[in-house]
Amino acid sequence: MGPHFDWAALPRTISLGIQHTDQFHEASYTMTTSATPNYGLTLHSSETSDRLEVQCKHQNGQLYMVPADRSWVCDVELRHAHVLAGFFKELGGLDLPAVHEIMNRWGLSFRERQLAEQDADEA
Repeated sequence: MGPHFDWAALPRTISLGIQHTDQFHEASYTMTTSATPNYGLTLHSSETSDRLEVQCKHQNGQLYMVPADRSWVCDVELRHAHVLAGFFKELGGLDLPAVHEIMNRWGLSFRERQLAEQDADEA
């Protein structure tokens, strides 16, 4: 029998810094090195879409975010944040009891915050 290699000892997350003009963007790419599922939140981004994997032992799903009527205004690198914050802002604004009940049942809430001073001028 040959030498044993411990695949589980390999790092599961690789962080990559990308310099883009005068801003620094951080991307997180996950590499599965064993049969163990990748629990938690994992974001996959491209020029045309973002995919957020959400997984634990009891639930497993994905959210897809693509350019749309309300999401075109934000930079590609931050599209996922823009889409999710905007969606939850509008969903909460509907003031529907069924939406509030579902969010309460799952322990989820969304609070809109003020934009950073330097960003407020652009909005």
